Amino acid sequence: MGKKSNFKTKFKQTEAGKSMKPVMASEWFATTLGQLTDFVSGGTPSKENASYWNGSIPWVSAKDMKHFFLEDTEDHITEEGMRNGTKLVPENTVFLLTRGMTLLNDVPICIAHRPMAFNQDVKALRPKGGIDTRFLPYLLLGNKQHLLSLVDLAGHGTGRLNTDELKSLNVLLPTEPEQRAIAYILDTLDNKIELNRQMNRTLEAIGQVIFKQWFNDFEFPNEQGKPYKSSDGVMVYNEELRKEIPRGWKISTVGKEFKIVLGGTPSKAKKEYWENGDVPWINSGAINEFPVVQASKKITKIGLNNSAAELMPKRTVVLPFVISIGKEIRISILGIESSGNQSVLGIVENENIGAEYIYYYVQSIKHDVYSWATGGAQQHINKGNINRAKILLPDKDTQLKFNKILNSVFEQIINNSLENLNLEKIRDYLLPKLVSGKIRVPVEVR
Repeated sequence: MGKKSNFKTKFKQTEAGKSMKPVMASEWFATTLGQLTDFVSGGTPSKENASYWNGSIPWVSAKDMKHFFLEDTEDHITEEGMRNGTKLVPENTVFLLTRGMTLLNDVPICIAHRPMAFNQDVKALRPKGGIDTRFLPYLLLGNKQHLLSLVDLAGHGTGRLNTDELKSLNVLLPTEPEQRAIAYILDTLDNKIELNRQMNRTLEAIGQVIFKQWFNDFEFPNEQGKPYKSSDGVMVYNEELRKEIPRGWKISTVGKEFKIVLGGTPSKAKKEYWENGDVPWINSGAINEFPVVQASKKITKIGLNNSAAELMPKRTVVLPFVISIGKEIRISILGIESSGNQSVLGIVENENIGAEYIYYYVQSIKHDVYSWATGGAQQHINKGNINRAKILLPDKDTQLKFNKILNSVFEQIINNSLENLNLEKIRDYLLPKLVSGKIRVPVEVR
């Protein structure tokens, strides 16, 4: 990867309007972020004007900034909306969150993989010159701890990054050949991480198609390998589901067929429940990732044994106990053994019905299950909601065939996510050292 620099790095304040000054014998320069980039402000088209929304233009807000590469957004605006309240920036623009509760813990930085508009809580950064487009986001990521130290409160627990302070942020800038070499190394890691994510999305979608074909359309392969229903397979009307199902299939309830786990939180007042813990413990936010391969925190075995938390095996299907009205209902599967808090509910597979079937079946009935929820803006389901949810049980032979196909699909998804954890650790170790010159790379690497 290269040898450590023997030069002592030292910041020099660069006055506005003056050229950047070398501070290393290798011609790295001390400068400011404002001298390297233009800051572009976004906005929000009026929500009262329907003609501004549900168009084809991605519109970035804090909730979209979960991954480094930004492919799409939850909300979209129209051309008219873009002209009335926000701005459109080109592909490869860097987005930096400058306002929001997320800033209390993290500073999201993303790269747009297509032209996008954005709201007023986000700044778009465009290079002025002297800095490689691909290097800019890594320069920001390498200074993330400094950025976090600049966050102040804007009221109601909302974090804020002041634009003037961002512009005056001192940074070290390598020569352009070295910028490209550094960006190439980090880009290679991030592209592999993104490729794994895309593969997981594709594999999950393939599983969804197979599930629908077999268990919604009932076109699973019969004994001759032909589609069951369209090959005159015997269908029987079921009173509980009010539709026909294949002969020999049954209806049961989730609570009757599976172990249901509702989590808990060890007392925060007892240090021995948390300090130096090695038992994975997740909150409902972890369920936003599919699969779950990283603990939100770790608790001790003593904490596990002295709380309602219970260790759930790998491949447990997990869903949130609490949802916000209007938010997408996320369901996931554990790629690791883990406990969870009281907002996490787990459904454990059995020897006949695998996690893959449970996952897709719960996906298919989730809106019915959560329609039983109670509460205000935060809707709560309870264990009883899940226990009484009806589940279609295929015959054993069909279930075994489905397990055999989908088991390898889900195992690959889990392996891809675990590989990403390792790649992210490597990247996060290298990044601050590369952008500070502590680790040097030959400029031929690009």
